Amino acid sequence: MKVVWGEKDLYINKEMGKEFAERLQVELTVLRGMGHFPHLQNPMLAIDEVRAAFR
Repeated sequence: MKVVWGEKDLYINKEMGKEFAERLQVELTVLRGMGHFPHLQNPMLAIDEVRAAFR
């Protein structure tokens, strides 16, 4: 499992993503310049992150 978070998420602070990843003991990837909807803001980047989680 992997947690992917938008750096500029206006709805949920990225520190909560960090805490979530730490509790699960999984990797956290913070997407620079992305907000709450990275799959809409940069679909290819979101796809690459999802695919990377399966490698």
